[in-house]
Amino acid sequence: PTNVDDSSHLVDVIASWNPSDNLGVYVNFDYVKTDQPGAGEISTKALAAASRLAISDTTGIAARFEYLSTDLAGTETTAYTVTGTVDHALTDNLTARAEIRWDMGGDDALLFQNGSAVANQEDSQVVGVAQLVYSF
Repeated sequence: PTNVDDSSHLVDVIASWNPSDNLGVYVNFDYVKTDQPGAGEISTKALAAASRLAISDTTGIAARFEYLSTDLAGTETTAYTVTGTVDHALTDNLTARAEIRWDMGGDDALLFQNGSAVANQEDSQVVGVAQLVYSF
């Protein structure tokens, strides 16, 4: 029989704060570590921080920052994103949102083309989206 000594560890920490009725803030940190025979140690760290400010009863603006770092047997890859969002309630059930996001790979291992990571392309990208959300 083969002695298999694989293990995984997960830490997930979330903190939120609402200093006023109009402002909400949160921070989320995750750490995952896996030891696998033959593959070695794999670890991932992620951090997200965001806030939303209600500038009226129907309109808000939000900002979000995300960081991701993966270490696969000594090779580290990092990525960052910064996102800005404007939302406006058109009716009680219909909300319009516009969002712009900037993605950046921290090294040459993470590159982008049309929203997906591929080799020999750009190390950053800007993505915009508009959406209508109907809640029922």
